[in-house]
Amino acid sequence: MTKLWSYAIQPGVLEKIERCTSIDELQTRVNVILGDLGFVMATYHLVQVNGHGDRLLTFFSNYPDEWLQRYIDQRYMFHDVIHTRSRSSVIPFSWADCRRVEVPERAGLIFGEASEFRLLDGFSVPIHGPNSFAVFSAVPAGSLRERAESIELGRGALTLLGLSVHERAVTLLARQVADDSMVRPHLTPRERECLQWVAAGKNTSIISDIMNISVSTVDAHIQSIMRKLNAQTRAHAAVRAAALGLIPVE
Repeated sequence: MTKLWSYAIQPGVLEKIERCTSIDELQTRVNVILGDLGFVMATYHLVQVNGHGDRLLTFFSNYPDEWLQRYIDQRYMFHDVIHTRSRSSVIPFSWADCRRVEVPERAGLIFGEASEFRLLDGFSVPIHGPNSFAVFSAVPAGSLRERAESIELGRGALTLLGLSVHERAVTLLARQVADDSMVRPHLTPRERECLQWVAAGKNTSIISDIMNISVSTVDAHIQSIMRKLNAQTRAHAAVRAAALGLIPVE
C-alpha cells in the first residue's frame, strides 16, 4: 500500500530553530517540536575528528542521566551499532534497521540495557563534515506499533530537523568559541581533578578516598563546578567541561 501522508515540520518551526541563541534554548525548542510529533527524548552531539582522536565540541540530551553516565563509563560508543553505523553512513536510519541484521553480542547487550531506560526505538540522522561528525537521534513514545509508525511517518521531518539543529549548533559553537576566548570558566586545580573523577564515573565517596578529602568537600567542589559551568547535573558538567577543553577526553 502506498503511503499517502507523513509528519511535516509546521511553517515557522525552522525559523525558530534559526533564532535560538544558545544550545540550551536549542534543546528546549527541539523538545517542544518533537513532543508535537510524538517523540519524548532526543540527543545531539558534534565532535571534531582528527588523527589524534575525537574532541567533543557540543552536546545536548534529555536521555536519563543514569544511562548517559553508564554509556560514558562503559565506553559503549565503541560497541554501540547506532554510533558505529552513524560514523560510517550518511543515510538516516531507524534503530530497527540495525536490529534486522546480525549484531555483535556486546552491541546486543547495549540494546537490552538501553531498553531499561525506555530507549526502545529511535531514528538517527548522521551528519558528516570535512573534520567533524555529528548525530541527531529522537526516541518516540507509545506501544511497539505506535513507535514504529511514528518513526516511519517522521523520517522526513526528523531528517530536516536534525540538519537544521546541526546548522544552528555549528553557528552557535563558532560564536561560543569567540566568547570563550574572552570569558572562560575558571576551575581550580582541585575542581579539575574532582571533575575528571566525575567524568570517569566515580561517586562522591570514592572521589573522597582518591583525593584524600572529605565527602562534604567533594560535594562543595562539585556544586561549585556545576555553578561555574551552568550545568544541571554532574554528567552535564563533565560533558560541558570536555567540550570547553577544561578536562582531557580519552
